[in-house]
Amino acid sequence: MLTLFVLKSGKQSTSKQLLLGSFVDKDREVIYSKVEDIDRISEINLIEKTTDWYGVFYDNERIDPYLADSLFVYFTYNNFSLKNKPYDFLVIHKKDKNTVVTKCPRFFRNNVKLQKDSLMPKNIKTLTGESPLDGWILEQ
Repeated sequence: MLTLFVLKSGKQSTSKQLLLGSFVDKDREVIYSKVEDIDRISEINLIEKTTDWYGVFYDNERIDPYLADSLFVYFTYNNFSLKNKPYDFLVIHKKDKNTVVTKCPRFFRNNVKLQKDSLMPKNIKTLTGESPLDGWILEQ
């Protein structure tokens, strides 16, 4: 199970069903929570997470099926990074409409706090990240 926080993008957004549908299949549940804008991202830190992992996305994004299939493997098993420590966050590659590629942390263990107005974790130097190469965040 995954808690998904969705930020307003300021762009034409897709339907909630398209975003959630890119995560969900018959065996997995996603808890959806809307955050109005990135200026209020610190609200995410105040919300108690009932799942082991949470993700932060914009309302005009979705993930491709390859990433969806692999994510729950990362969430389910206590995988270890190259540093021989369990990872605390996942950095995901994003491809926009013009095929410009960026990367940013998007999934976090439930105890990881975010910096104010940013998707970067607080105390990032003490945390371990991993970057799955199994798929993309896609912009609509």
